[in-house]
Amino acid sequence: MGVLIQRAVIAGAILWAVMAEPVTAIAAPQGQKIGVTAIVRNTVSGTLGNNIRNLQVRDGVFFEELIRTGPEGRTQFLFLDETVLSMGPESELALDSMVYDPVTNAGEMVVNVTLGFFRFVSGTMRSTAYRIRTPTTDIGIRGTIFDMIVSPEGDTTVIVEEGKVSMTVIETGQAVTVPAGQASTIEVKATRPTKPSTPPPALIQQVKSALTLTKTGTDTIPQVTPGNADSGSTTEETSPQDETPVDTQIISESADEVGQTGSQGTHSTPSRY
Repeated sequence: MGVLIQRAVIAGAILWAVMAEPVTAIAAPQGQKIGVTAIVRNTVSGTLGNNIRNLQVRDGVFFEELIRTGPEGRTQFLFLDETVLSMGPESELALDSMVYDPVTNAGEMVVNVTLGFFRFVSGTMRSTAYRIRTPTTDIGIRGTIFDMIVSPEGDTTVIVEEGKVSMTVIETGQAVTVPAGQASTIEVKATRPTKPSTPPPALIQQVKSALTLTKTGTDTIPQVTPGNADSGSTTEETSPQDETPVDTQIISESADEVGQTGSQGTHSTPSRY
């Protein structure tokens, strides 16, 4: 079973649980669940207000939560619209907002990325619903799979694997569209993005190494890492029959955890998380 097919099965289970109790829509409070952790490697922390916790597999992730990975940390999240977001070591992002209607697949997702390595596989909402911001760049996507590097200074490089990505310099408004197979960079003092071009092999390898999620016997939720989003393979060089199977019981438990938030009155059509 391919990774994207597996992801759809998992997201379907989560959405089923969330939709189990119809409630009235209200504005998203801080701390509302918007997805779950699928994979956690080493130190990954979540900060919400004054509370800091170490994330584990199947933990919920929350609206307005700040996520950080340690020097050897890696993680992957699955959101309600089937978006998959992976983080490499020493990376940081904030889950700013998510509005999602599972009936029409309408909504909006905003993520602020401040540092590190990331891989984004968009979900079922329209492409214009996704917005990613870095210290220098406003990123829009079009049915996309792409990798991203944000330096400590805020320089932002995007490598597009599938679809297209628009990159806009926040300070000047100058923009470029990056097609599949190409990359572009916006530096801190730049007035415009670099011209899209084929990324050097060394850069691709650097990102792949940072985002590789090594398969173990405890992995029960599919991995999506550079170069294998549609292949159904894991990051180890194994044959398809060696894949870790999807554990539907654990998927159901993760879905139940997300679905419990419905009783708080934060899910509807449309819903804000």
